Order: sequence, then structure tokens, then C-alpha cells
Amino acid sequence: MLPCPCMSPINPDQLYLYWQIQETVVDAFINGEASRSYQDRMYHNRTKLFVRENSTCSLLLSQLSVKDEKTYECHHGSPDITRDDVSLLVAANYTSPVLQVPSEQPRGHYTCTATGGFPEATIHWLLDNQPLPWNPKPQQSVLDESTGRYNVTSTLAANISQDSTLTCIVENKRLHVNLSQTLSKADSFFVFLLCNCFVSE
Repeated sequence: MLPCPCMSPINPDQLYLYWQIQETVVDAFINGEASRSYQDRMYHNRTKLFVRENSTCSLLLSQLSVKDEKTYECHHGSPDITRDDVSLLVAANYTSPVLQVPSEQPRGHYTCTATGGFPEATIHWLLDNQPLPWNPKPQQSVLDESTGRYNVTSTLAANISQDSTLTCIVENKRLHVNLSQTLSKADSFFVFLLCNCFVSE
């Protein structure tokens, strides 16, 4: 819900209400009824006003996507018009990170990947639950133009002992959400066991 307090008391039959993004019309209510003649098609069947039900100028915008992150203008009043600006911030969670291990453990490149989130996330690495004493390679972030969401990847060149635990954490600061994946001693042993069996055959 995008909040916009109408001046009280409200007379819906005389109210002028326009929600806009610069020149783009998101929704409107004029002289007692909804007016969607000039509504941009991007917002068709996605908006709802509650002037008569709740005596408010607030706007409900549904089916949100990253592209909806904008500053919205609420023009309202009768006869004097007041403008209120509302900034909408959008966030989308990432998939659970995938931690890929080198084919020849423990030495090699460890890769942590998460997809489909917004805004751009930051990947952190922990070794035995402590920050790494060295830096990984620069993080790669790819923007999917069709969805506006990010795919993020971090690569760590390291020689990790079998007794260590390696964790990658994908941090979405806007959602205050951290997603993690851990490679434990048991995981390392399992991989080595498979490799040894394969070689012995």
C-alpha cells in the first residue's frame, strides 16, 4: 500500500486524485468515480483506490516487480491540490546459494552462486565460522534485463584442509536476510571417499 493522507473531511464527489510517475498516470479518481482513461497500460488491473471505502487517497499496487521501484506522486484535493511523494522500494530474495567444490579437493577454486534476487547482494566467506584471512576474487553480478533481478557469483581460490568448515553467505541488506551454504568436514570426506573409490576401480 502506498500511503497518501487525504485532507479531512473527504467529499468523494468533489475529490481530485491522481497518482502519477512524472507524466505517467498510475491511477485516478475524479468527481466521485475512478477514472482510468489515461492510465498507463503497465498498471492495468494492478491498482485499487479506497476513497469511498476508507476515506483515504492511498493506492494499492499489486503484482509488484523490480520495475515498480520508483517515486510515486499523489496529487489530491478539492479545490486546492496537494502533492505527496512516496518512494517504493522493492526487494526479492535469492535462491539458496549453491557451493561448488573443486574437482581436486581441497586445493582449487570454490564457487558460490545465488540467483534471482534484488537488489544486488554481497557474498561473504567464512572459514571455520571466521572471516577469511585472505580476499576472494572480485564478485561477479549479472543483471537479468528481462526480470530486473541479479545473479551473483563469488569465487575463492584456496587450499582448504579436510578438518575445516567453509561457508558462503549471500547477504540481502534490504531484506535483512542472509542465506548460507556450508561445506563441512563430513562433506569433504564424502567427496574424497567417492573419488578414492572411483580411482581404485
